[in-house]
Formats: sequence, structure tokens, C-alpha cells
Amino acid sequence: MKTTRIMAFLLFTLLAYTVSAFAGFEGGSNTFYGQGAGDSTTTGFANTYLGVDAGKENTTGSNNTFVGEASGYNNTTGEENVFLGMDAGVNNTTGDQNTFLGSNAGAGNTTGYANTYIGDLAGFKNTVGRNNAFVGYGAGFSNITGINNTFIGKFAGRNSTGSANVFIGASAGYSEKKSNKLYIDNFSTSAPLIYGDFATNSLKFNGKVTITGSLTKGSGSFVQPHPTDPNKEVVYAFFEGPEHAVFLRGKARLVDGKTTIETPEYFRVVAGDDEQAVRECGIPIFFI
Repeated sequence: MKTTRIMAFLLFTLLAYTVSAFAGFEGGSNTFYGQGAGDSTTTGFANTYLGVDAGKENTTGSNNTFVGEASGYNNTTGEENVFLGMDAGVNNTTGDQNTFLGSNAGAGNTTGYANTYIGDLAGFKNTVGRNNAFVGYGAGFSNITGINNTFIGKFAGRNSTGSANVFIGASAGYSEKKSNKLYIDNFSTSAPLIYGDFATNSLKFNGKVTITGSLTKGSGSFVQPHPTDPNKEVVYAFFEGPEHAVFLRGKARLVDGKTTIETPEYFRVVAGDDEQAVRECGIPIFFI
């Protein structure tokens, strides 16, 4: 008799656990599975919540898919969201059209919309930022209000708080907090292999560049560090020719058939003292 009671108790316990684990609701075009899932839903429709407390506070939000414990927990009226992972979008309330995939992805988002965060902790602190795409573990972790950012790679834009940035590569733009920047590299650095500024429409390569095809330009210049003053740069325009040369235009007057030409320092540091020659071309005279 004692053995029978124990077996009956174990069977009852297993049955109760099974009912609790798989209890759900299907109706009104909603599907909720998991304890507390969709508990507060009133008129929301076409929602699918799977997991303990998934979409628990939702009231009128519709067309949402929350999968994972507490995913979309605080969503009330937000619509067309997809949250997959434990605590994914847990604090979202009214944000719409977000896709958060990964544990704690977009966990801090409240009203931000049209964001895509893929990877654990991606976009973790974002609250109202919108139109962002963060792909990779911890990508865009500290972004709170920034908009129109694209970060691809583990910890890409980890501490970024700006907007309209594009960071590509593991830890690319890790500490950049300004806006309109481009970083392409495979580690955290302030001098990435490719750096750009969208505000000034400028691009900088921190390395050697080889072009196997043709190159067309409207104008150009070259910049090199000043050899004696680290606070200065030497900037020269350049034009095409069959030889390497640096040109300086000037005028000189002959006195008794002689003249002295003083070249400026910025010319001497580029051309070198032993490499200068004078070619008379009438007016002006070219110093080569």
C-alpha cells in the first residue's frame, strides 16, 4: 500500500509539472505557451509568445513574436516585433518593428523602433534609438539614443553613443563616441585601416594602397609630416608626368648676369638641398 501511494504521488507530481510546463492559450489569433505568457493581453491579436513570462504585460500590442523567458515582458502596445532569447526586448513598451535575436539583445529598448540587434547583449542599453542595425556579441552595447547606426562584429561600436556611424569588424569603433564616422578594422584602434567621415565626405587609409585598375581624379594633393616640426605638415598639389619632380614657380632679376634664389623651407624639406636645379623659361622661372 505504501509503495502504491508513493507511485501515485510521483505520478501526480509529474502530471502537475507537465501541465504547468506546457499550459498555454490559443484563441483570438493569439498563441501563448509558458507560465505568465501574454497574461495581460486584452485586445492584442496575432501574437505568439513562447516562454515563461514572455509578453507578460502586453495589452493591445499585435503581430508580435516573443520566444524565450521574459522576452518582450514589458511590451504593452508595441507591434510587429520579433524578440528571440532570454530577456530579449524585455523592457520594450511601445517600440515597433524591432528584431532582437539573442540573450538580452535590446534589453533596454523602450520606445525605439525599426532596430535590428543580432547577438547576445547587442544593443543592450538602447532605449529610444531607432533605425540601428547591430550584429555581433555586444555590438552597440552602450548606444542609448543614437540613430541610423550600422555595427557589424563582436563589440563593434561597444561604447558608441553617436549617430549615423558605420563600424565593420571585431571591436571596430569600440570607443568612438562622435557621429558620422566610418571604421573598418579587426580590432579596437583610433587609426583603423579605413577611416571615413560622412559629414565631410572624406576617406583615409592607414596603410598601403594598391590599385590594379585605373584611377580617375578631379584634383589631388599629397601630405607628409614635416621632417623637423612634428606640429606641421607639408601639403603639395600634384599633377601627372613621366618623372618624379617637385616644382616651385618664382621670379628673379639678373644683376651683372647673376642672381641669388632663396627657396622656402617647405620646398627644401621636400626636394632636398642636393636635388635642386634652375631652369630658365623666360618669365616665370621654374625651380626644380
